Amino acid sequence: MADPITIVGGGIAGLTCALCLARIGQSAHVLERSTSFDEVGAGLQLSPNALSVLFALGLKDALKPVAVAPARIALHDGHSGARLNHVELGSTAARRYGYPYWVLHRADLQKVLVAACESEPQITLSLGVDMDPEASAREEGAPLIAADGVWSRFRKTLQPTAQAQFMGTIAWRATMPAQPHSPPETRVWFGRNAHLVDYPISAGAQRNLVAIERRAAGAETPKPDPATLRRAFSRWHPTIRDLIGGIDDWTPWPLAAADPRGAWSNDDTVLIGDAAHAMLPFAAQGAATAIEDAWVLAQALASKGRGAEAFRAYETARKPRVQRVWREALRNGHIYHMAPPLSLGRNAVIRASRPHQLLSRYDWLYSWKAEQNA
Repeated sequence: MADPITIVGGGIAGLTCALCLARIGQSAHVLERSTSFDEVGAGLQLSPNALSVLFALGLKDALKPVAVAPARIALHDGHSGARLNHVELGSTAARRYGYPYWVLHRADLQKVLVAACESEPQITLSLGVDMDPEASAREEGAPLIAADGVWSRFRKTLQPTAQAQFMGTIAWRATMPAQPHSPPETRVWFGRNAHLVDYPISAGAQRNLVAIERRAAGAETPKPDPATLRRAFSRWHPTIRDLIGGIDDWTPWPLAAADPRGAWSNDDTVLIGDAAHAMLPFAAQGAATAIEDAWVLAQALASKGRGAEAFRAYETARKPRVQRVWREALRNGHIYHMAPPLSLGRNAVIRASRPHQLLSRYDWLYSWKAEQNA
């Protein structure tokens, strides 16, 4: 049997990749710098394209008890509070794409992935291992998969001058107990230079909130002081002000992105997930694209063998799609944060659209399937 392939990074990308490799009969050794598998963040949206991979890996039954299938994405104007329209999800999305649209806590997905890896004899997990690309001693030509996130040190070996950049937005994250009988829906509130997203997680017991505010390039990361966030939303509708004001435990997170047009691989190293193409979260596809990466890379290794040819095939297959998703996320941010009079036009277009039309905009994204990319 071939030696295990080293995967640096034990987040969603790295663990999913290990499971994808095991599925093709390839062993993997996952090295994680942290001393425990504690996932940073709170909520996570898994669209049908991502779930096609996770279901193919046999994780549906483990994920279903902790997931919520929102019936819709409700779209609101943050200043007036008016509900503009909604995007049909629920059974509509499941029928349209063959897989559901689920939301869940990142920690719940992490636990499921870790448990699956621990039960797989071809996967070894090592915690507290900090692999420095400059100092590491590897057998010449031994393949390495870098899943070490947005500030990837392995990306620097491939793209010395093209590193992740702060994108001028801060994401404030929090969770709160779900209100009794709260609708199983994702809500998006648009506003000038800001927006808010909230959705159910933890099997509906909690709601995840993400408040986004734009900041000038070079601005310091705010301290986790709720008063700072409340000022940013002080002119919003009272519903939003009350929602934000009722939570004291907010965590600010500067959003950075890495241009996906740079190199993702060389003869013995390949990047996946945020290490290759960290993107803004405004298309809810950061985790989904990493999960897709893991699947496509494993398929390339199965057909091309271990090494540079497989890495090139993976990069060629993934870049056009990832670049489109990356641009879509950037575009959505501009749309969400429009100021008058452009925001009035945005609202009018949303109101005039039918819910199924709003969903069909993403057919190209959600209709991707693992079985069609095997």
